[in-house]
Amino acid sequence: MYLPENVVMKDREGPLGTLWGTGASDFAATVERIREERSDKILMRKAGPGQYEFRAPPIHDALREHYQEVRVIRSLGIPDGWLYPPLLCDVSAYEPKS
Repeated sequence: MYLPENVVMKDREGPLGTLWGTGASDFAATVERIREERSDKILMRKAGPGQYEFRAPPIHDALREHYQEVRVIRSLGIPDGWLYPPLLCDVSAYEPKS
């Protein structure tokens, strides 16, 4: 779906979450892209009130410094018995501060 618009999605949750869990990366390239404000918009899931699912401090520090939350997409709720509630939590939309 991204090819017609010539979009390359480099910072996706799966790879970032896997690397964070193993301690195999300091996320230097991701942090640099955030600092350079290369993305027009960043979407990030929240795991609970005020907490983000993805807790890599270097990413969050760069995000707070260079982006601002412009919208929250509210969850419709989490069904009883759902195995991984963070997948259905609110999503924050961020845009560059500059």
